[in-house]
Amino acid sequence: PWFPQRFVDADTDPEAMADELAQNFDTFPNSVVDVAVSSDSAKAVALQTFAGLSERVEFAALMVPIRRKEAMRFRLVHGLSLREAEHPKEFPVYATSDLDTLSGSMTGQMYDKGNWLFKCGTILVKPIGGAEAHSIALSAVANLYPRTWGDFIVAPRYTREGEIEIPMGVFHDEIGRVKLNQYKELNEQIATGNRRRAREGERPERDQDGLAASSVDQLTYPMVFPSIIVWENADVAQTTIELASVLAAQTTPMMQVVLGLKSARPKLLNILSALPAWLNAVAQPANRQWNHKSRTNLIKNFPIDAGDAEIQVVSAALFTDHMALADELRFRLKKKNLLRLEVGLPVSDHGDRALLAIEDLQFRCLRRQVVYKPSMRLVKSPFGLTRQMFDILVTAA
Repeated sequence: PWFPQRFVDADTDPEAMADELAQNFDTFPNSVVDVAVSSDSAKAVALQTFAGLSERVEFAALMVPIRRKEAMRFRLVHGLSLREAEHPKEFPVYATSDLDTLSGSMTGQMYDKGNWLFKCGTILVKPIGGAEAHSIALSAVANLYPRTWGDFIVAPRYTREGEIEIPMGVFHDEIGRVKLNQYKELNEQIATGNRRRAREGERPERDQDGLAASSVDQLTYPMVFPSIIVWENADVAQTTIELASVLAAQTTPMMQVVLGLKSARPKLLNILSALPAWLNAVAQPANRQWNHKSRTNLIKNFPIDAGDAEIQVVSAALFTDHMALADELRFRLKKKNLLRLEVGLPVSDHGDRALLAIEDLQFRCLRRQVVYKPSMRLVKSPFGLTRQMFDILVTAA
């Protein structure tokens, strides 16, 4: 685990757990704690814990993929707050509410499936009644996760009347949309300028930290972890240096890479395979942004050792559809929880399909945390030409 963890089961005392979490946040300000909910019977306890914690400290929770033998997993972030709409749409929840109908209504209010993005605003889920209503409400919140793959936050709290309500929304503003377009234009200009300088024998343009400017820039709208954006014209060597310099800090266990365009996935595969071995870094599909931009967590000090044992091999070239490939990966991982995914030529096609399949594997097929580690090897064709191939070790938590 790369964050402190707490486990909530049906016998957990909500007040005692809220006190323990609050003490952790008081001791380590701006910290992150993962809370795993062990079973369906523990969902009401988890909701009561979060509502009690909101009376002690400011925090918000993000949904993250579960691990084995877990019903839910939340990432609690100290100091994170939700900008609520003045008059959010309310969803009352009763012990007799139909979960699928409720989940569908909430998803339709928050998410534009036709355009693959979250809408502006927040909603307010209001369980009315006892533990059964609390459990259904939290289940409805969790159901948005596999339906959207998106990053949304919840901030349960007690009302003055002693009832629980769950405001939920997304990191979403128009500034984010404008900034992404500005970054793309700026990075294309820098890349064009650097190519010209290279032809003329000049040094490439540099940023304030002394590193050569590339098609990688920090995002300015809210992110929980250090984040950079990668476009398809990114310089692999320079981007690797930038990633390694951030992850080298002892206080940085994880950072995130955002794809500026979906066509940048093959470039991401090159970058991940070039990371220094001493980082022991792996990648994990992260929650997508409100605008459906794909994100990847880079986690250091997470060794995946294939050992001497023979492991299963799946070739991305045998599949034309990423969902079929994801289904095959799920089938193989149920036999043995480690496999090697081969990515050959053309990498622009097979690499894109492989990474999208791994994302689909986590969010749709397994609904569990999936980590992977790419490596690059050179092979010679029958005509003596040297070609790049990639091997991706894949495992699930």
